[in-house]
Parts: sequence; structure tokens; C-alpha cells
Amino acid sequence: MIETGKPIPEVAEELGVHPGTLHSWVSRWRRNGSASSDHPAPAASGGRRTAAASTAHAASGGSAAGSA
Repeated sequence: MIETGKPIPEVAEELGVHPGTLHSWVSRWRRNGSASSDHPAPAASGGRRTAAASTAHAASGGSAAGSA
């Protein structure tokens, strides 16, 4: 489907849900970033940073994400 490239009907059968239901979930996820809501998901705090934000954070004494 999204990651595997399997067709929705095949995945729906594996999950035991109606293909139309799975199609709705996938469509909603693609549109909103979440299959559980009809509203766009808010940007997560502490998520991905832009290179500029990471540089600014490191310059201010913070540690860069992923460094040890």
C-alpha cells in the first residue's frame, strides 16, 4: 500500500476490514497526516528541524539532534 506498494484490497483483506474503509483511512491520512481525524494534524513540537534551526539550537548551547 503506502510503504509496501500492495493494493488496498489485498491489505484490507489481511487486516480484516472492508476495502472502502481502508481507502477512506488512506485518503484521510494523505490529506491530513492522520487517519483518525478529519482535521489536519498539528505540527508536532520537537519534530524535525530545519538545518537553520538545528544550527541555531547548537549555537545557543543545545545539543544537535542525533549527536552523542
